[in-house]
Amino acid sequence: MEQRLMAGTVERGWPVPDDTDRVSAGAAAIRALGNAIDQDVPRTRSGSVALTLAGSATAAIDVTGIDVGGPFDVVATARHSSGNFFAAIVSKDNNQFRVRVTHFQNTASSITVNVEWFVTARA
Repeated sequence: MEQRLMAGTVERGWPVPDDTDRVSAGAAAIRALGNAIDQDVPRTRSGSVALTLAGSATAAIDVTGIDVGGPFDVVATARHSSGNFFAAIVSKDNNQFRVRVTHFQNTASSITVNVEWFVTARA
């Protein structure tokens, strides 16, 4: 049987079947496409946790076990209906990072915010 190159997507060159390819070759075509995407798209992780700010109106969370195969970037936000919070990454290491959340008005009242984070591997 003659071997030939599959067609590729315009943007990234991912292999896709030609219009004339047999349906019976579909599994191999999908496998080739999936492997190409896995190699090209950065690995990601995400999550969220409730964090209670009390007294000093500042608190931190440690997120561990982040394995995206190497160096990574982190984006974190803190959400509450009042909208008076921000989140900042204080430190990050091989497979972990710390998010520190501070109330803009530095109020002493206790309040719980939802901290959401997204990690992506560096290319």
